[in-house]
Amino acid sequence: MPEYINLNPVIREISDVQNNILLLNGKMDTMGAQVGAVTQDLNTTRQKLQELAEAFEKFSRQAERIAVVQRAETQLGNLKSELDRVYGHYALVRRTSVGVLQAFDVGNVTNDVVAQVSEELMIQSPRYWLAPALVGLAAWSRDDKAICEKSVQEAFTRDAAKTSLFFALILRRVNRHDEAYTWLKHYLMNCDATKLTREFAVILEATARGAFGTQAEQLLTNQLGEWDAELRQNAQLRTAQVTAWVEEIASNREQLVVDDYENLRKLSPDFDRMRSLLESATALGVTAKKYEEIRDRLDAPVGKIEDLLDDLLEKLVTEYDAEELPLRRKAAYAEAVIESNGDLAQAQVKTDKYVRALANTVDAVSLQTQAAITPERLGVSISTQRTAIGNGLDNVRAAIDEYTSRYRRDFLPAATIILGNTHSGYASQFGFVEFRCTTNEDEQAVRQRLGEYWETLFTPHINQATFQQSDMIMPIMVGVITSVAFLLGMKLLGLFMVVLVVIAVAFYIHRKKTLAERNIAELHVAKEQAIQISNNVITEARAEFTDLMLEFEDRDAEQAELTRVFATWPSSRTTTNALHPSATHNEAR
Repeated sequence: MPEYINLNPVIREISDVQNNILLLNGKMDTMGAQVGAVTQDLNTTRQKLQELAEAFEKFSRQAERIAVVQRAETQLGNLKSELDRVYGHYALVRRTSVGVLQAFDVGNVTNDVVAQVSEELMIQSPRYWLAPALVGLAAWSRDDKAICEKSVQEAFTRDAAKTSLFFALILRRVNRHDEAYTWLKHYLMNCDATKLTREFAVILEATARGAFGTQAEQLLTNQLGEWDAELRQNAQLRTAQVTAWVEEIASNREQLVVDDYENLRKLSPDFDRMRSLLESATALGVTAKKYEEIRDRLDAPVGKIEDLLDDLLEKLVTEYDAEELPLRRKAAYAEAVIESNGDLAQAQVKTDKYVRALANTVDAVSLQTQAAITPERLGVSISTQRTAIGNGLDNVRAAIDEYTSRYRRDFLPAATIILGNTHSGYASQFGFVEFRCTTNEDEQAVRQRLGEYWETLFTPHINQATFQQSDMIMPIMVGVITSVAFLLGMKLLGLFMVVLVVIAVAFYIHRKKTLAERNIAELHVAKEQAIQISNNVITEARAEFTDLMLEFEDRDAEQAELTRVFATWPSSRTTTNALHPSATHNEAR
């Protein structure tokens, strides 16, 4: 009788192994789900961090500009304090000069008081031309010829041109035209057409308003005409005027809001170029509105010649002296930074315009350009500004063409769009590296390429999740071993156990296959979602590019309006002309 072999321990071990395998598979499924959940959480966290980084970047830019403005405000305060400390007495001289002129009109101040005040200012301002001129004026009022001549000579030594112009205006103010003519002629003799001082703007204003007599007007007409005809033959000089007008147009450009075209801003390396293109085009319409208002603005009623001369004298005696200009330039830059909300490039453009207006010397043509562009800096009226613009219309038209041609050279027919591994959670999860396309590429072709790219990324994951025939080997081997053991140890009962083992193996394989099919289905869903998200991002970026280009075309088309504004500008033949003041004088009378 054969010896009975107890296989129960083996069966139990095999059963335990099978149970452990099933348990392990269950745990692996659970861990897979947990890993998926963790991955999703990581993607969500990564997206939030990206949004936080973008918000922080935006905040940083704003904070940087605020800091720049604050520093400029501090610097401006310091500069004003220094100007007041170093040149405050100059301002006192200027205010006193205006007061003296007014006192002479009213006649309520004695000559002795005027003499005392002016002499004190003379002592306090040893280099300023206006102080001895004021002393000379006081001496002249009381018929003190000796003091008058000495003071006038001293003022003339310090600044011949300004002194001559000062007394020309004073004498014309009291209707002594012959003496005014003499001083004006002397003033012109001390002028270099290529190096005119800024107070020559007063002459332009006086001429436009008819502030001098007929003889003096003819003198100015002839002189200005000669200068203008001579200087405009200089090609370099003409180019400089065009450049000044190009910068004037550029200073009127608007800035895009930070949140405009958000997707295009993130995805296109060409965005900065496109933004500059659009912002440049915005200047056309802004400039057109600005100068249309100047063209159509009504002049304030012109009063008596005496009132006009008072204004001209006040402009002359209140303008800054050459010594002050370096500090004034720094203060102008600080003010421009504040006005530009921390945009240093825009501030520099504005400051450059101001510096040119404050230049120590300028040629007669450039002076008219400055009167046209920065009349407030030169202290001339809108009438003189319109006249100056009319005299330089050729420069304006050339500047419009030059300005538009400059930014149009950077025109982009299409923009590149780059999707990186952070544009979606799926991109980070499945190893998305980079996808490039252009806005002029066929949309269906882009979608097809993008789908193919995602297909290559998902294929390894799908293949890995696919149930393979080899996945059945291990459970079948375990089943076979278990079945043999049952048959050898339990005979008839073993057959029943074999059936159970076969069922268990089949169930396990079916479950494994079902789980694989479910994972594959989920991967296909994720793939479609990933493709859809990427397509949506590209579509939004393409749409923003289209919107940007449409806005650019609208702004660029405003060149026609800008050209029309200057095409309808009153010419020198139909309006007040600084080079032909006699007509203005007749109108003023």
